[in-house]
Amino acid sequence: MAYFEQRKDGWRVQIRRRGIPTLSRTFDLKADAEAWACEVKVERAAQRGDINALDQQAQRVTVSEVLEQYESQRLPQLRGQAGTASRLMRIRERFGAYFLGNVRSVDVAAWRDEMLRVRADSNLSHRADPILSQGWKPTF
Repeated sequence: MAYFEQRKDGWRVQIRRRGIPTLSRTFDLKADAEAWACEVKVERAAQRGDINALDQQAQRVTVSEVLEQYESQRLPQLRGQAGTASRLMRIRERFGAYFLGNVRSVDVAAWRDEMLRVRADSNLSHRADPILSQGWKPTF
């Protein structure tokens, strides 16, 4: 639970939950304090595996934003960057505007089947697996 206190130097936020260390931070604006408290609350809920929190987060982030983060953080560490970059570009073209929470496995399977039909990349499903299974996690 977040507790807000107005002080001389701004707004102090304390976030307390049983079994978890108390977090405290001071902000100039109350709006900034509230935003930080909400961010911490969602982050902690996600760490506990709260599906609702993850779903709320997925409704605020687009596929394109996640791909940009992946390209800047993970892609430079990979061999064969050109091939991976072209596959990411195709994913962005199809799903970039979607929020993560709105992308269904049925949509991805239909897109994969369409790509295989036009033979744009005959081993697409095999090449998409490393992107999805490398243990990289986007930060929101």
